[in-house]
Amino acid sequence: MPSRSLASLALLVLPVFASSGGCIESGACTEIGCSSSAQVSYDAPVNEPYELTIDPNGTKVSAICLGDPSDEPQPPEWLSCDANGFTITGSEADLLTAISVTVVTVEAQEAVIGNVLVNLSTDEVSRPNGPDCEPTCYTRSGMVPMSPLP
Repeated sequence: MPSRSLASLALLVLPVFASSGGCIESGACTEIGCSSSAQVSYDAPVNEPYELTIDPNGTKVSAICLGDPSDEPQPPEWLSCDANGFTITGSEADLLTAISVTVVTVEAQEAVIGNVLVNLSTDEVSRPNGPDCEPTCYTRSGMVPMSPLP
């Protein structure tokens, strides 16, 4: 009879371990963070102050790049720009796969890049806490050609 009791006990304990899913084997998710980024490069530098207009995730945003710090509009916190292009970071870059870009010089009001759609390639996907854990972050890049001058 003792072997029958032992077998019954095993049948009771086994479902408890089986129902715990992957927690026993894989453990809990860590909480390492990451940040997505999308970098767009120009094929030639813009060496004077310019107004950059982009539409990340469907919302049009304009900012003055290479200008005096008092120039308006200032780039939002998630956007940085220089003579060679611009970078979008954080949640604004999470789902971004294409972006419309316009560059107009401030002084001459000349379009250097006229409303060009840039497709971004995904260079890296990061899941620092493992394949079944959040967050998922992306590193993307793209190149926009300068518009030919008239």
